[in-house]
Amino acid sequence: MLAGLVVSIVIGVVAVRLGGRREGTTEIGRAEDAGPPSSLDAESFAADMLAAAKAAHPEASIRYAADRYVLVWEVDGGMRGELALGKAHREAASLRAAERRAFVAKRVASIGAEPLLPSTFAEAEAHLVPIVRPRISWELARLVVAEDPLSALPPEPPHVAIGDGLWGGLAFETDEQLLRIDAARLARWNVTFDKAWAGAMDRLAKRSSAPSFRRDHGLVAIGFGDANASARVLLPSALLEAKLAGDLAVAIPRDDELLVASASDDEALGRLADRLESGDDDDEPRVVRIGANGQTTDFELPPAHPLHARFRGLRRSAEDRDDRRQRDALRDKLGDHEDVPFVATRMHAKNPTTGDEVILAIHSEDVTTLLPRADWVVFQRVDMATRTSTVLACGTWDRVSALQKERWKAIPLWPPRWLAVDHPSARELAELGCDHPMLKAMGRPGGGRRP
Repeated sequence: MLAGLVVSIVIGVVAVRLGGRREGTTEIGRAEDAGPPSSLDAESFAADMLAAAKAAHPEASIRYAADRYVLVWEVDGGMRGELALGKAHREAASLRAAERRAFVAKRVASIGAEPLLPSTFAEAEAHLVPIVRPRISWELARLVVAEDPLSALPPEPPHVAIGDGLWGGLAFETDEQLLRIDAARLARWNVTFDKAWAGAMDRLAKRSSAPSFRRDHGLVAIGFGDANASARVLLPSALLEAKLAGDLAVAIPRDDELLVASASDDEALGRLADRLESGDDDDEPRVVRIGANGQTTDFELPPAHPLHARFRGLRRSAEDRDDRRQRDALRDKLGDHEDVPFVATRMHAKNPTTGDEVILAIHSEDVTTLLPRADWVVFQRVDMATRTSTVLACGTWDRVSALQKERWKAIPLWPPRWLAVDHPSARELAELGCDHPMLKAMGRPGGGRRP
């Protein structure tokens, strides 16, 4: 990489499988959920869960992925999944020791189990609810079951798009969890998504008629007495009961938490940013704007706004999480063989003097790579003997993608990726150069390693 270039990769949380439900809190400071008590250490809880899972499922391959705080399991026949531990840890922390043992046993019992759903729509209808989740969670489910994710994915599940990063879908509600409903299930029930969705939205509206509000200088936590608060982003009328002026900035740190501020209240927006930036490791904060007409879009502030950089950073953090979750799933799916493309990670490059930042996608010479979408593309040559790299050229995404349009292959994934095999020719690299003002200021090509 270029000398002086600060490159950071943040480890994300991957949770492909939907975990159990838990009741949420509407405390803005989350005094009741600020973290587990010292009597329930996170790693000890993970060890207990792993031991219980192995004892309950001796036929399964189960391991603990500490970097993502999940149990990864696979059973005979190829069925695999992940059991997220973050929410379970917080819930277990509120229980007495005797209750925790039963709680752990109940959670690990779900490993390898096929969800039991009613055989008819008439039986299921009263239990169907809308849910709102990061789009990546649905996309990972498609990727995992695809025969060849680089060629084709199964069809998208029926959904309602909310901005670019959130989807609304249907789930069957039980006392313990929300089981997602796919197109195949609706077909077996002989019902359309539109019909099932309309009924589920009607039931959600009735359950949302008496929201509770907890206010903190313009920042409002809205509760609905259940653990499905995020779905209320589909009900602007319920959120407007907070009586805030103008458009709303609505944040979804977790499935069971909803925070709202007026998009024109800078103090409240600052408190919202504080809250989201200081969240738990397994939070996945998303922020949308709901206009007075009920239209929902991704939340952005004008570049001149004093909070623009912070909310832009929150959005980029969400994009980075999506990228890492997809990267990990692709690496698991494709394996680690010589003929398998390298799955690259979005890299953050920051000028330590000015603080300017760009997102880089790096393509090493002679390394077939699945590139993520980025601001800039960097072409480099890696010397594996000395573990150093030399930057050959760089350019904006638009310029490089136009140059490489005959060499790159678009892959049907979300977030989107491109299969890059060859570098541009030596002449094209020379013409491309590396003319980003920040990158040019970083000095000589040097230190680095193969991605």
